[in-house]
Amino acid sequence: VGLTAKAVDSLQADTWLMSPPCQPYTSQGLQQDDQDPRAQPLLHLCKLIQEVSHPPTFILLENVKNFETSRSHGTWISTLESS
Repeated sequence: VGLTAKAVDSLQADTWLMSPPCQPYTSQGLQQDDQDPRAQPLLHLCKLIQEVSHPPTFILLENVKNFETSRSHGTWISTLESS
């Protein structure tokens, strides 16, 4: 993924609106969770949020069905709690 902390900081975004793809989590998909390549952008943002100088004040994240019980969700919550 090519998005860098420097690029995110340059936007000075106060709010992030995020929508993870549903395929890694729903019963219609293969339910590969964080092993599905389509989950990687969200996991990359977990890393970026710890690296940016100006993290957002607000984050709006769509709750895709089964995301709330996924490993990706656990990673997201751990990231937020440690940031």
